Amino acid sequence: MGNPNGRPKHGMAGTPEYVSWKAMKTRCSNVNVASYKNYGGRGISVCDRWSGPDGFPNFFSDIGPRPSGTSLDRIDNNGNYEPGNVRWATRLTQGRNSRKVRTVTIDGETLPLSVWYERAIVTSTCVNRRRKKG
Repeated sequence: MGNPNGRPKHGMAGTPEYVSWKAMKTRCSNVNVASYKNYGGRGISVCDRWSGPDGFPNFFSDIGPRPSGTSLDRIDNNGNYEPGNVRWATRLTQGRNSRKVRTVTIDGETLPLSVWYERAIVTSTCVNRRRKKG
């Protein structure tokens, strides 16, 4: 699907998927964008399959259409943009997948603290008391 004149031949330029793909590549490779420090600057890269002249068609083939209300998310946020580590996710899911989120393991299951609160397994008061005790 690559085109010798450099223009995309896939007919999807401007779609949400294409815009996300371009933004992904930019934040991993362009040192002049503000988000670079959190992506390319941390060593996050885009796999070869999703780069180059057939990069977008391969990306779209691997990840599919973007459902409404979602954007691109890395499952392992310290991992690269590559098949198996990328999904379309809601803002809530992405917020819970941030490297700044505090996780807690209970009975062998590790989840964001907010999920444990929702499940009413622990209360914020309980967590704060336990944190103060070390």
